[in-house]
Amino acid sequence: MIAIESDNLKIFSAVATAVAFLPAATTPSPESDDLKTLGAIAAALASIVVSVLSAAFGFLATRANQRDVERLKAQFSEEKGEADARRAYTYEALKRLYAEYEPLRFQLVESVESAVRTIQDLAEISKERNSEVEGTLPRGNYLRAALVYHLLAPAAYFKILQSRLTLVDLSASKPSYLQYLLSKEACSILTRDRFTAKHFGLKYSPYVTGWRELRQEDPGRYRRQGFAYGRFDNAVCALLMHTTEGGKRVMTFGEFETGTKAIAPSDYNSPLGAALDLFDEFSPETRPVLWRCLLLQFCLHHLFLHTARSGTDNIDHVKIHLTVVSEHLQELGVSTDLTKRVIDIVTAESLNDIQKSFGNR
Repeated sequence: MIAIESDNLKIFSAVATAVAFLPAATTPSPESDDLKTLGAIAAALASIVVSVLSAAFGFLATRANQRDVERLKAQFSEEKGEADARRAYTYEALKRLYAEYEPLRFQLVESVESAVRTIQDLAEISKERNSEVEGTLPRGNYLRAALVYHLLAPAAYFKILQSRLTLVDLSASKPSYLQYLLSKEACSILTRDRFTAKHFGLKYSPYVTGWRELRQEDPGRYRRQGFAYGRFDNAVCALLMHTTEGGKRVMTFGEFETGTKAIAPSDYNSPLGAALDLFDEFSPETRPVLWRCLLLQFCLHHLFLHTARSGTDNIDHVKIHLTVVSEHLQELGVSTDLTKRVIDIVTAESLNDIQKSFGNR
């Protein structure tokens, strides 16, 4: 705008000068000298006007530029302050994450490895009994207590982790957040018995009148093979003990086994009574829904271990690792058709849900 106005002023000056000299050029007169003098005065006045206006516009432009500069400086200062605050907050979140998550992650990884071995042991039970397999696994109350403890321990460590961290803390580290989501999904599988029965096309009606008698006749259909969510939460909390520092820890297997000895076989309602009943006289043939829940959990546990060991934050890399998990399932003696169905459900349901949550971070 200033440049255009300056050009206009120059044109005005030129016109004024031309007008000043026009009489002298076109009208010969004895008073030509006076006209020349007047033209010179007019040109001088026009030059002064141009100079004054140029100075005024220049002053105004300088003031406007200064305001723009001050405005930009204020904007940059504000943005720098926000960036510094965000950097400081992220730094504190990472410090908290490493202080709280790393020690628990080690214990969580250990417990998940034990859960994977427990499911492998259950696969041995499903194999045809022969002289090499018979007697390799302990029976009775010990086996039942061991199954419940090792399968619930990862959820107990996850619950402690959940109480100490926020999603804001986890968002500071994408690998940690991906591990968190995989662990959460794996732990919740034992509460999704109806979902599992539906997706595998199994008849399953555990909550019907006369269930006590019906579950003896047809345990595959009428025996409860998963936790109600509230009972699962209570059972997991039953594995937690308060520390002298005011925190919580997961009880040892010895403490757990001692605590379960007082639970009566007919106790189906207490937190640990319901858990022990779930695995009483377990076999994959008589508990098909629960067995498939465990196979889904087996896959998710493997994916969690893969992310924890590799440090990956790429969900596509996790999906690629399913080929390795598929091989592990077949090593357990799981049929090709069942293996494929398990992998398909993990991919289409569990990993799809995780992708939605992880993609928003």
